[in-house]
Amino acid sequence: MKIKPIIFWGFFQLAIAIVLASIGLKAFLLPNGFLDGGVTGISILLNKITGFEISIILPVISIPFFAIGWFTISKRIVIRLLISVLILSP
Repeated sequence: MKIKPIIFWGFFQLAIAIVLASIGLKAFLLPNGFLDGGVTGISILLNKITGFEISIILPVISIPFFAIGWFTISKRIVIRLLISVLILSP
C-alpha cells in the first residue's frame, strides 16, 4: 500500500507542531513559571495547585473538547487532536 503524499504531509506538519509545542512548554513555560492560555495553561495552574502531573491533567481536561469536536466538527480532526494531546502529554 502506497502512502499518499498529502497524508504524509499532514502528519509531518502535526509532528513539527507537537515538537514546537513541547519545546515551548518544557524549555520556556515550565522552568520560568509562566502560564499559557487554554487547556495547557489550566493544566499548568492545576499542577502548581495540586501537584498532579501535567501529563495526566492535560488529557483529562481535553476530554470535553474531544466530545464537542466529535459531534460538531469532524471525526478526523478529533483523531488528530487526540494523537497530538497524547504525544504532547508525556
